[in-house]
Amino acid sequence: MATPIDDPGFTVSHGPVATVEIGVEVKTLAKAMIKQIDRVIGDLVKQVDQFRRGAGNPICVGIVGINSATVITEYESARVFTTDGKEYKHPHQEAGEA
Repeated sequence: MATPIDDPGFTVSHGPVATVEIGVEVKTLAKAMIKQIDRVIGDLVKQVDQFRRGAGNPICVGIVGINSATVITEYESARVFTTDGKEYKHPHQEAGEA
């Protein structure tokens, strides 16, 4: 346990800054998963760099969720987009490859 430090002129005591002991990053591949893989891997690598930026050598965990739904509908403002299984694959069609 750390002992609080009282600095003259300050009302609030302070102590050592916490370090990351375990860092976890979660990503979900929802649609067009194959196209997203490189970006998601890059995001995970960058997050590990962030975790390690502080002191210590934290345990870093990456979790990637794979969507295996039979169909997905996406809403972007007034635009509604539903996978058709042909031009736009349903998630279950590419889940195995992802």
